[in-house]
Amino acid sequence: MFYSYNFNTPYEQFSLTVYHVLVENFSKTFFVGGAVRDMLLEKSISDIDIATIATPNEVIYVLQKNNIMYNDAHKKFGVITAILQNFSVEITTLRTEVYNNTRYPVITFITDVQETVTDAILL
Repeated sequence: MFYSYNFNTPYEQFSLTVYHVLVENFSKTFFVGGAVRDMLLEKSISDIDIATIATPNEVIYVLQKNNIMYNDAHKKFGVITAILQNFSVEITTLRTEVYNNTRYPVITFITDVQETVTDAILL
């Protein structure tokens, strides 16, 4: 199935730029979450998330190479936030999480999209 969405707002345009610089280097890069829902409903997107096989360090490298500002405060969880003025796009490395009687999970970065989808369905 093919679906097309017009990225009209400056926020949507920025997210598309971030997506393109990532997918040029890491083909397994996807829009995920509420952004996909809003695209399907043809609504303006208010929260944009991207999932990728790129590690946080690889994401940072690609963003730096393309002069895109970022915040790496949640790097240990696999999350890097791309920033343009008041716009932000969260980029999350595909991962598994295991909780061992603590609030914080043990994170393992993965490259198998199917493993991530299976984990999400099981939740």
